[in-house]
Amino acid sequence: LDHTTAWPAGATHPGNLGPKCRTHHLLKTFETGKGGWTDVQHPDGSHTWTAPTGHTYQTTPFSQILFPDWAIHTPAPPAKSAPTATIDRHTKMPVRQHTRQQTRTQRINTERRLNTELDKPPPY
Repeated sequence: LDHTTAWPAGATHPGNLGPKCRTHHLLKTFETGKGGWTDVQHPDGSHTWTAPTGHTYQTTPFSQILFPDWAIHTPAPPAKSAPTATIDRHTKMPVRQHTRQQTRTQRINTERRLNTELDKPPPY
């Protein structure tokens, strides 16, 4: 779950929380603000994403697809002033110490070593 309006201006409230995959969470966290993407959460749980080009994309909560007659509307929390977006938000992006391929290779090699040890006959 992700805060629609980030803390400290945004309260931890059902109307201010939205489920996001990793890609959309990183997009909202590091690519919003002036000249970036915007994300608007609606009371029915849907989101409207606006690209820097002006194109809009609407998402529908999975619950509305599974249960179309089950309409749940969560009111927004009391409004507070939003923090100002900074130009250098992308500099806060975490940097990997190893590439994904290096991490995967290390994991495979560790598992192979363990399997080799487990395949040895018992010492008795």
